[in-house]
Amino acid sequence: MSSEKSKLLLVPIEILARERDSRILISLKLLKLNPEWKIILGRTDMVGSYWRNKNDNKKFIFLSKGPNFSKSYFQKLINKNGYYFLLDEEGAIFSKFVEKNWNRGGKNNDLVKYISKILFWGNITKENYFQNHKDFINEEKIEICGNPRFDLGKKNYRNYFRFLSNKNDQTNFIMIDTAFAVYNNIVSLDAQREHWTKVIKYTGRGDIAANQWYNVTKKTYDFQSKLFPKFIEGIKYIARKLPDYDFLLRPHPSEDVNTYKRNLEEIKNIKISNHDSAVSKFIDAKMIIHNGCSTAVEACLGDIPSICFLPENSVDQIQELPRKISYIVENKEDLLKKTLNIFSEKIDKKEFSIFKEKIKPHIDNIDYDSSDKIAKIINNFDFSRNSEIDFDKTLKGYLEKYLPKSFFNILVSFKKLFNKKDRASTTAAFKKRDKIKFEKLTLSDLQLRVNAFSEVIKDLPHIKLVEINKDLFELKVD
Repeated sequence: MSSEKSKLLLVPIEILARERDSRILISLKLLKLNPEWKIILGRTDMVGSYWRNKNDNKKFIFLSKGPNFSKSYFQKLINKNGYYFLLDEEGAIFSKFVEKNWNRGGKNNDLVKYISKILFWGNITKENYFQNHKDFINEEKIEICGNPRFDLGKKNYRNYFRFLSNKNDQTNFIMIDTAFAVYNNIVSLDAQREHWTKVIKYTGRGDIAANQWYNVTKKTYDFQSKLFPKFIEGIKYIARKLPDYDFLLRPHPSEDVNTYKRNLEEIKNIKISNHDSAVSKFIDAKMIIHNGCSTAVEACLGDIPSICFLPENSVDQIQELPRKISYIVENKEDLLKKTLNIFSEKIDKKEFSIFKEKIKPHIDNIDYDSSDKIAKIINNFDFSRNSEIDFDKTLKGYLEKYLPKSFFNILVSFKKLFNKKDRASTTAAFKKRDKIKFEKLTLSDLQLRVNAFSEVIKDLPHIKLVEINKDLFELKVD
């Protein structure tokens, strides 16, 4: 396919284990639908550098994984002929506390008008966005299409993961999926506070200021600090009571795995790992135990039951949807009973149907593939539409507009150097966390996953993969 005719999609990935498979799936469905597309996929900062350093006028779609509060960012993207599509990776699963204090995408955010398409997980998120940004959003911008992460939890994608792991048998172990990313974060709360105080630039678009961030986050930290030791105690209890059962504990990608290794080192039938996606693990599990985690939703779509273990409970702090579609247990004795009950009795399929009805308003792709719908939306997008942005009336905006480009770039370089020194005390911890969230993406791994998807996607064309740079790749039809 000649580069003149091809269309361009940029696909950034922040958390490899969470996003890699679903973003590859969208890419392959799009290439199957229309071989004229070229796709650039890779680590978020590498994809960002790719479009910033483009020297041509070729139009492209940037498939973002979260909201952005910088007008300067949108100015640069639009000036490079980019169209911003938002497929939020934090799209529908929140606690009541987060929904009240931390609106995703902000409130009355005028930058919403520069987003070409917002791909909502479900109708509830859509309605909330319309309430929060009623002056800047319209029906033409929005699509309800779920999220491909929840395609992958369904049974028809199990052969994909079987191909990757080269396993055919189910081991029926118990998977424990934890969500203590505030209390047990790789970066301490104090280090995060110091860092965000220097980094966060409050824009007044409903985003959260640095001092607000700490005050809000501290409440969740305090709750999780009470729940965590009781949760660990319950896991130890059932693991000791069930020595012939295997357990896999999978922490959230932002959690410190060593905390669990220290607490559970004497329990020999518990393996601890957050390598690869949750779905790739739970397809071999008999059940999941969690403390309010989106993995429970993914598992439910694959008819795998979940226990939400809450020895310390909070109506506000626990993620709402995972709790609604799980069996609630509040002490270690009942946790053991319910675990044995699930192993000894077959779960009625009607229960899963009831759970899925609860999921539908939040995550729409219960009965269809989100990846198919998103591929069609991207393919049908009208590139002849003008995407314009008005002047950024900030000091930076004026400097960028009126100063010679070379002089402005010198100022930017000095600022980066100053910020680097100012943030040196906290940067190392964040780099460590980022490396864990995105270890590496290799050509061989990407090729393996494309081959695995070819086992479940009928008539997938031959895909050519090219490594552009470290953690950055091109996908196109050969």
